[in-house]
Amino acid sequence: MKTPFLVGMVNIGISIWILVLFRSQIKRFAWHLAFGIFFLVVLLLGVLFGEETAFRFEQKMYQDTIVFSEETAYQRIVMTRDRGDTRLYLNGQLQLSSADEHRYHETLVHPVMSAANGRDKVLILGGGDGAALREVLKYDDVREVTVVDLDPRVVELAKTDHLLLDINENAFSSPKVKVVHEDAFEFLENSAATFDAIIVDLPDPNNESLNKLYTYEFYSLMRNRLALGGASAIQATSPLFAPMVYWTVDHTIQSTGLHTVNMHVDVPSFGDWGFILATREQVNVNELSLRVATDFLTEDMLQALTVFGKDARRPEEELEVNRLINPILLDHYEKAWRYY
Repeated sequence: MKTPFLVGMVNIGISIWILVLFRSQIKRFAWHLAFGIFFLVVLLLGVLFGEETAFRFEQKMYQDTIVFSEETAYQRIVMTRDRGDTRLYLNGQLQLSSADEHRYHETLVHPVMSAANGRDKVLILGGGDGAALREVLKYDDVREVTVVDLDPRVVELAKTDHLLLDINENAFSSPKVKVVHEDAFEFLENSAATFDAIIVDLPDPNNESLNKLYTYEFYSLMRNRLALGGASAIQATSPLFAPMVYWTVDHTIQSTGLHTVNMHVDVPSFGDWGFILATREQVNVNELSLRVATDFLTEDMLQALTVFGKDARRPEEELEVNRLINPILLDHYEKAWRYY
């Protein structure tokens, strides 16, 4: 925050120096000098109080009290806290609320862990907060978990900040966990490893950089990294608030040859949220089961997650495949969330 003000002060200082140097040739010298000194003082105040002022403006964007904020090379990280509820935001988008994140992460993780024939090797794309990792580590037969998150600072916070440690239960301290700081698309493209379960816990496709992680090309790479009998779980935004987005993601996954099972759950801090279970062979939802302790999910609910209301069902209009060269999802996303 101080840097632009300091640069501005240098420019104003040079201007005043030139002004004084050529004062005999400048009309209304005193007026120009007064304006220069005035703006120099303004910029000095920016240096002294700019960060505090910016924080006050940022606080107005969030309902709860900001307890941490930082601009990294990749994104803006903000954490808020109020009455026991910790919330994590990335670039202004809510990522989790400690009050109900268990609903989201249990629905994301446990169906795919049940659908996969094995659980030796698990890949988590995104999920730098460690909450999805916490659920994966509940399975004793998991031998290795690879977490791929682009921003090292998010994972560092998840390892050290007491608020996030309370949420993820110090999951990153497990010797089973390997962290890779790399773009998820590039990781899948460059990796030769296969995984029994792949959990895609990435931010919504609200820009071109994130949209590529919801394309035919990305899901083809994901399919290629699945072991025989493996399964994938993808967070796919809200089928209620953004049905064209959700069902376009589903259609795009199916276009790679994978079978899908559609699921959704109510997460109070998010609303109705959708997930997609993707496998090489068709999954019988009635055969899914829970093998670990949960705070929200029950076995009866696993089947109920697949039932959609009329206002959230697949649109009757023909869907297109989201591709790198035809990023239709961006337009769908912008239209869907414009008024939310």
